[in-house]
Amino acid sequence: QQLVTPSAVPLTRARRWFSLPPNGGGDMGIEANKQAVRAYFKALDTADEGALDALFTEDCVIHRPGLDPIVGLAGIRQIVRNAKTNYTSLASEIHDLIAEGERVACRLTHHAAMRASWTSRLGTHDVAGKRMTWHPLVIFEFRDGKIAGEWVSRDELGMAIQLGIVVSAS
Repeated sequence: QQLVTPSAVPLTRARRWFSLPPNGGGDMGIEANKQAVRAYFKALDTADEGALDALFTEDCVIHRPGLDPIVGLAGIRQIVRNAKTNYTSLASEIHDLIAEGERVACRLTHHAAMRASWTSRLGTHDVAGKRMTWHPLVIFEFRDGKIAGEWVSRDELGMAIQLGIVVSAS
């Protein structure tokens, strides 16, 4: 019985065998995708709507807990506008960026000072002047070097406890 190593398999077959994306999954694409994630959170923190066209596809889709998907560049622009409206300050601290193929997973912390109200699955609440820190996990999907999809997971119960909307049992 002969052992077949990946180097003995033609490149097109090896790509299918290893499920690599068409660009080969090279480090250059992965590093560019990670840089785009960093640039997005910088744009969010600084309310830089002008940076978004270079970062997102026209038909991008953003998925967040308990909300309808946000579709298109107009939707992502509204997210950035809302951040400026809802927070007197916002700072994002990226802890980990893990990438494979056309996906980047990001573990980060947001620090914010609230300007007015906060809306979650629990409703809309007046939280003006309160500070909040939360730790989302976000998965980004890239197409042609731009963000085409974003899936956000965050601890809204912990956020609601910090803001005094829900009282902790402890």
